[in-house]
Amino acid sequence: MKLYELCEYFTSLARSNTEELSIGEDISPIPELKIIFDGYGYDEETETDGSNINIETFAFFVHKDALTDGFRFPEHEQTAWLLIHRPKQEVCIDIFYDVSEDKWEVIFPDDIDEMNNQTYDSVEETLVTLFNRYELD
Repeated sequence: MKLYELCEYFTSLARSNTEELSIGEDISPIPELKIIFDGYGYDEETETDGSNINIETFAFFVHKDALTDGFRFPEHEQTAWLLIHRPKQEVCIDIFYDVSEDKWEVIFPDDIDEMNNQTYDSVEETLVTLFNRYELD
């Protein structure tokens, strides 16, 4: 599987295991990843952000130590409005799900911090390893 397919798979699994999406809540199906619901999409008709319930947005975090034995994704510091991303330790992938079209969009960041040795390929390898570790299909 490729990175975008793995991101879609893990996010879809997380979504299906969640009765109600709550902004900022970690819904990841495994402890090594963090997947949070980030809100709803932009509504072109009303020109308001967060009101298009047909578009669900997610932040998918992959930590550089995710494959370490016993690793559990650490809690993020938060402000009243947002989570504090740790670019030196993790990669945040943006995921968009169009509910009405049943279509996923995965956006891998192009500005990974120089102190973070993760690459597209290494993140993909991490997700493949986790997928196989949990014998998911």
